Amino acid sequence: MEFDFRYPDLLKLYRIDIVQTRYGGSYEGGAWAAFSNSRYDPGCEAFGHDLVCGQWWDDHRHEVGLGATPNDALQDLIQKVSIT
Repeated sequence: MEFDFRYPDLLKLYRIDIVQTRYGGSYEGGAWAAFSNSRYDPGCEAFGHDLVCGQWWDDHRHEVGLGATPNDALQDLIQKVSIT
């Protein structure tokens, strides 16, 4: 992905990891998730079994960008952290 100069504050989110969600949005709210500031951990509860995963997303959904595509997830993350 190229840097989008419309969002110079995007660097405040560095590093951004965009990954497919484990359950395709059933718990997460989107098929893709954008994690900022190295919050992505493939071993974390966000990718765990049903009960753990559902609880993690209930607690952290507001911190992660979600969407049907990787770009949608990034745009949601930008919106959630109020970068305009």
